[in-house]
Amino acid sequence: MSLSANAIAAILIAAFWSVVLPLIAIQNAEVVVLKLLTLQSVSLPLGLVLALSVATGMVGTIAVRLLWTTPSRRRPTFYEEPLD
Repeated sequence: MSLSANAIAAILIAAFWSVVLPLIAIQNAEVVVLKLLTLQSVSLPLGLVLALSVATGMVGTIAVRLLWTTPSRRRPTFYEEPLD
């Protein structure tokens, strides 16, 4: 079983964040408040804000990649003729 470069990169990025986030969360237990124009969030620990940001970014990236994949780029199944 060979892993593609994208799969290896995804595994390395996930491993990096799963090591870094707990370290930051433990060291920085201070509370932060996010402000945008007139809106203000509830007080949350910095580690939780970082974890939510990373999770939102990962889910958003997956959603964008799924929506932007064109049907012509997908692999044909065993019963389909190749497109080219």
